[in-house]
Amino acid sequence: MKSIIKILFLATIAIALVSCGDDDDSGTKPSDMEFGQVTTTINGESWDVEDGIYLNTTKSVRAEKTTGDLTEIINVSMQVEGDLVTGTYTAVCYYRSMENEGDLKSWNDLEGSAEVTEVNDDEISGTFSFTGENNDGTEKKVTGSFKVERSWTGI
Repeated sequence: MKSIIKILFLATIAIALVSCGDDDDSGTKPSDMEFGQVTTTINGESWDVEDGIYLNTTKSVRAEKTTGDLTEIINVSMQVEGDLVTGTYTAVCYYRSMENEGDLKSWNDLEGSAEVTEVNDDEISGTFSFTGENNDGTEKKVTGSFKVERSWTGI
């Protein structure tokens, strides 16, 4: 009887240890992404774009999405002196939404964060986060990952 209790006890511990693994699902990692993808969470809501870009002229990751009458833009301008390399940068960031080509709202953060995890002449990958504030005092928490083309000419 003691051996059965011992086996049940060990089995229970084993199940508990397996089920307590790393459940961190904080977003898509750049290495798991398709080229051009920007995956974002805005106040807990998912927001994905398949044709994001990095503009070398402004050192910015930019993504734009239009759904019906709503256009949304995310821009993350890294404060880079010299060449862009892997590392963490302070970033001037904004999330903007415009509905019916008129009602423009913008949530801005002058001290966001961007981490470049991979960079070469053709593409850049990494993550970003910021809390943008609107002029009416509302805030939006924005986090995301990107794997985008480098544009040497701008938009």
